[in-house]
Amino acid sequence: MQIFKSHSLLAIYHIIFAVLIYGILKTSGIEYIDKISLFYVCFLLTYLASYYLFKIKYKISFESISINLNKSVLIIPITSILLILFHLLYLGEFHAISAINLRTITEVIQLRRTITAESHYLVNYIASFNIKGILPFSLLALLILKKKKLYWIIFTLGSFYVFCLMQKSFIIVFLGPSLIYSLLKTRWLNVLKYSASISMVMISLVLIQNPEIRNPEISSAVENQKKSDVSNLETKSVFKKILHGLEKRILIIPGETISGWFKFIPKYLPYQNGSGYRLAKFITKKEHSNYAKELYPLMYPSYAQKGLKGNVNVASFMYDYANFGWKGFILSGLSMGLLFVFIELLFRNHLILKLSLNTIPVFLLSSQAITTALFSGGWGLMLILFFLFRKKENFN
Repeated sequence: MQIFKSHSLLAIYHIIFAVLIYGILKTSGIEYIDKISLFYVCFLLTYLASYYLFKIKYKISFESISINLNKSVLIIPITSILLILFHLLYLGEFHAISAINLRTITEVIQLRRTITAESHYLVNYIASFNIKGILPFSLLALLILKKKKLYWIIFTLGSFYVFCLMQKSFIIVFLGPSLIYSLLKTRWLNVLKYSASISMVMISLVLIQNPEIRNPEISSAVENQKKSDVSNLETKSVFKKILHGLEKRILIIPGETISGWFKFIPKYLPYQNGSGYRLAKFITKKEHSNYAKELYPLMYPSYAQKGLKGNVNVASFMYDYANFGWKGFILSGLSMGLLFVFIELLFRNHLILKLSLNTIPVFLLSSQAITTALFSGGWGLMLILFFLFRKKENFN
């Protein structure tokens, strides 16, 4: 147990890495295992070496830095509410509700894409910071501080907000920290509430985004003669499809996507040599190239032929591979190992909050770059908020 307390993020990431390996083996065998092994070795060695240096030998700690903002922590949820209202007014409609009337998956995908594609990039960034950083931190803070009225406003408005944005992962990102906190504190009613809310939103979005599931074509003859039997079969079929879809999305697709990136890089798309990093263009003067977007028509040609556009997001270390090949795996292993040790130092003596605030972002490294997770992904913002409000009088 003591090992897990000291190396929580490392243990969690091993679960993620095992899922990635499983998906790769299922879709491409052992062809790419040796390549990602280089990343894993560099990551593990960096973590162990830096942990020994910074936490054991030199005993670096953030506990000595005293910051006390007291009740100003309540500014955060109020800010989050204002940002939600602004974004909903900016969008001008509740997209998930509008999608109920659509009859093809293509129409649904196009509608969902307009949420970000037709919005100003600053609006998208602010919304991302709120959904993935401010909003989940606010809900957890209000839960701990027992500010019930403001808590229920954030919980209700936030759940409806992320539902409207039609991204199934958003409800997990929003409620995940509070769910994990309640689970660790054995507050079972809260665990049930968050689990039920996550399930309801995800199932609703699956049904909304798959018109063929919620509107099956049934012949009039069958409908008249065996209506009850068909209804039972439909119900079973719907839940079976939902469970199968979730299983594939969680266990197979992350590893399958890695295989796809290996398949097309560098055979069809050359190494980016730094242009894959959005901020690097200010240093290298090269135009940013987004392989997550460029790979979409290669990996999903049937959707591309219908005029659909999208991103093929992948595990964090693959973005560095796309830039520098095998050297990118070394870079990724070094940066992730150092980041994990930094977080361990920051959350020293705060095990429950460490797990509550960092478990979901670590899991999301299976499908996004580490820089994205830290910046527009809101992880870095949550770390800053914890640093500012971590005093015992705020979070006891």
